Amino acid sequence: MIPVSLTDAHFSTPEERLGHARHWRARHESLKANWELLGNKDQQLLKDMNRWSQDIGDMLAFINDTLIPRSFDAICQDDFHALREMLGPSG
Repeated sequence: MIPVSLTDAHFSTPEERLGHARHWRARHESLKANWELLGNKDQQLLKDMNRWSQDIGDMLAFINDTLIPRSFDAICQDDFHALREMLGPSG
């Protein structure tokens, strides 16, 4: 995962991160109601969504606390220099 974000992603505060967790929980609950109709891949996706709803707050807090470019222009600046530096020598 490459920790970049755009200004409209809205995950700077716990309240904003909670919104993302609620999104994944709602999708999980919607599919869970009919899990027996899901194929194997979709059942795995259902399990993943449950995990995402629990872990998304920590993942987004980590990205928020990392010094990264925050706008599209900043990410693209100098031929993606800041992004390439985050990726290291192979980037």
